[in-house]
Amino acid sequence: MTTLHETGDALRWAIQDINELEADGDIDAGVAQRGREAVEYLFRPDTVYASVGPIDDGDLCLYWVAGPRSVSIEIEHAGRPGEAGIWYAVGRGDGRRDSGVVSAPTEFLRDALAEFSAAVEAVNPDWRKLSPRYVEGLRDEHRIH
Repeated sequence: MTTLHETGDALRWAIQDINELEADGDIDAGVAQRGREAVEYLFRPDTVYASVGPIDDGDLCLYWVAGPRSVSIEIEHAGRPGEAGIWYAVGRGDGRRDSGVVSAPTEFLRDALAEFSAAVEAVNPDWRKLSPRYVEGLRDEHRIH
């Protein structure tokens, strides 16, 4: 049986983290909005939970790592109009690494994140239970019912 805390929470928690970073002044409203739009496009119901945090001078980083695999997505702050970009690096686990800068989230990034999440699920279907947010999800689920 799939429960509420097992589907889609990565998106909810990423948005919550982005909102908190914006409220605390760690990222500005523009970076926060671009971050929310990015996770809404990139995340699927089975996406592994992201580490979300500020970097550099107000940029936003979404990061995943499991064994030799990793995905890093940085939403860059715009100094001038048209200057903001999304830097990414995808470690495939076999020594190959893709990286680059794009102006908006791409299907490549969505697929890379889906592949990462599927690899984590294949190795450990109980990965959610390793996260402190699993307990938070259980508490939230019991409040809903």
